[in-house]
Amino acid sequence: MPKYYFHVRKDGFVEQDPEGAEFATIDQAQAEAVRAAREIVAEMIVDIVGNRIRRR
Repeated sequence: MPKYYFHVRKDGFVEQDPEGAEFATIDQAQAEAVRAAREIVAEMIVDIVGNRIRRR
């Protein structure tokens, strides 16, 4: 199976995915990339909202 690497760019830096993940198709790899992106964005929102709540 092909191996895909999911590097993440944040604040001008790139966090390299040293291990990668194997998927049978590019569609499966894309679906995982979308799932991971949603998770990353959700964590960012929690951080932003949490910081705003603490400041009040």
